[in-house]
Amino acid sequence: MKAKLQSALFPGHVTHARLTPKVHKLAYRIYSLLIDLDELDELDRRLRWFSVDRFNLFHFTAGIAATARARTCARRSNTPCERPASSQTVVRSGS
Repeated sequence: MKAKLQSALFPGHVTHARLTPKVHKLAYRIYSLLIDLDELDELDRRLRWFSVDRFNLFHFTAGIAATARARTCARRSNTPCERPASSQTVVRSGS
């Protein structure tokens, strides 16, 4: 049995209304992707449109000097976060 992933896709809505100089309003759907950095390799194996170090609709590239995890930890505290050896992957959002 596969373990449940913490990463998720969240649907949402954006709305905007303007009253002057002319009445205008719009609404559309959006999606936010929350990725647990410890799950990158598992996401790469499980999801067809997601990959690590390969071009895809959603992809991440390993090998960047500072990790997203390290940046997040640095913003939360003055000390680096501890992490297991398996999560040493360095990532950046690909495009």
